[in-house]
Amino acid sequence: MIDGSADTIAVVCPTFNSQAFIERTLKSIFSQTIPVNEIIISDDGSTDETLVTVEKIFARYNGNAKCRLLKNNHNGPGATRNKGILDAKSSWIAFIDSDDTWEDDKVEEVLQVINKKPNINFICHNEYRINTNKKKTVIDCSSRYVPLKSITDQLYWSNLFSTSAVICKRSLLIKRGIFDESLMSIQDYELWLRLSPYISVFFINKTLGTYIERKGNITSNNTIRRFINEFI
Repeated sequence: MIDGSADTIAVVCPTFNSQAFIERTLKSIFSQTIPVNEIIISDDGSTDETLVTVEKIFARYNGNAKCRLLKNNHNGPGATRNKGILDAKSSWIAFIDSDDTWEDDKVEEVLQVINKKPNINFICHNEYRINTNKKKTVIDCSSRYVPLKSITDQLYWSNLFSTSAVICKRSLLIKRGIFDESLMSIQDYELWLRLSPYISVFFINKTLGTYIERKGNITSNNTIRRFINEFI
């Protein structure tokens, strides 16, 4: 049994018709220099071979993380992420979308921060962005944050967080609210705004993941466009 009071990490990954890219995403999680404790794939009613693909990958996995596949009706990414959050037993939740990837040392870097900064409850890092033309740039989340300024005020003007770069205390989500399932877009941005009065954030000034842009990303296109406009 996972001790929720320890510094344990659960990955929550929503999928929807992700057959073509979920293996790449999971490989980046399996390849971590320090493994996570749980890997939760929460499916949003896929109609392709996503479920079969994930089950095959999990069957081949020989690591120590507890792997689970949640099969849900199609209710949107907010509801799907919530299922994963509620199912998790770990003290921290690391989000990743099913077409994004992590650098091999992401979890190691995150755990160093957790160990050195016991009062934080929210972590974010920089990301690479690969657009539909295969152009690679950096989304520099850390440079936008002003430590002495209200996080709520800063989020009001621009979304400082990319969902696949967020790691947060599960207790923060459970106590202060999870994704709004009534919203079919910008669920992540709305959640960060709602949580902002209670967030104690630390930005890792390293590029520890890759956001891969494609048509139909689970993260709202409108949110991503606003996010990119602020950073590029």
